Amino acid sequence: MKQIRFPGPLTLALLLAGAMPAHAQVGMVQQINPDADRLAEEMRVLAADPRNVRALLEAGKLSAELGDTAAAIAFYARAETIDPTNPRIAAGRASALVRMERPGEALRLFQTAEARGLAARDYAADRGFAYDLLGQPGLAQADYKLALQGTRDDETIRRYALSLGITGDVEESMRQLDPLLRKSDRAAWRARAFILAMNGDMPGAERIATSMMPGNMGHSLAPFFRRLANLAPADRAFAVHFGQLSPTAARLADARMAPVLPRYVAPARPVLLAQAPPQSQAARPVAAQNDARDRRSRRQRERDARAIVPPATRTAATQPAPA
Repeated sequence: MKQIRFPGPLTLALLLAGAMPAHAQVGMVQQINPDADRLAEEMRVLAADPRNVRALLEAGKLSAELGDTAAAIAFYARAETIDPTNPRIAAGRASALVRMERPGEALRLFQTAEARGLAARDYAADRGFAYDLLGQPGLAQADYKLALQGTRDDETIRRYALSLGITGDVEESMRQLDPLLRKSDRAAWRARAFILAMNGDMPGAERIATSMMPGNMGHSLAPFFRRLANLAPADRAFAVHFGQLSPTAARLADARMAPVLPRYVAPARPVLLAQAPPQSQAARPVAAQNDARDRRSRRQRERDARAIVPPATRTAATQPAPA
């Protein structure tokens, strides 16, 4: 199947410049990042001691977080020649593979790390990401919660919020994003736009895109936003994290490498049941019928207003969008 990525890299780069996760930044100038300084320190350690497994593991982790997944894989390969049964090597390679859009292969390695005794909390954030990319947001959210019991890493919070948006839990996703939105985290605003679009609030999503992009370029994302609402969970995850709307042959082959997972069942939507059958129009006085029509008209106007800014997102919507 032909790969579809939409919108193009330039459009997304302009929208997300300086805010997109490192694994998604391609051909862009990196922001000043303390991880780069930490990586330089580890490289100095390795220059003096090339067989230092701790330094190799840390260099691999930092390289992956900085977007250099090829370097990360190379560091883990070097570590494996020295300490082949170290579970952190398997977990580190898996984390890099998720960022390379290979979640099925990554889950196999996470299983290896777990079998070798590594606590799930050490890699839960990236395993949750893999689950999302394989259309298992329920498992993903459990892992994100586990990861967030420790350090509340901003990237994990954004992934968790997007996962909640994928399953339609807009209220909780916005509650998770709210602290990041309040400090003008541009990647959080990006996540908010995607969450609104996935759940049918196209005007809200387009307002955020328009405020983040120069001129009329924000409007170019409208077709992308409209596609999000009708995608399956795995396709939504690939779309919001990698800009990929349609499965590729490589992605389908990787999914077949994943361990057997339970079938995902979308959460049930609440259904409102009438308490009593309505009276027939003929049996009601004319004045009562007019009052009922007025009430229906008022309720319809209220529903129209809520459709523009859903109640669950109004708190965050009152904040100014980042320039």
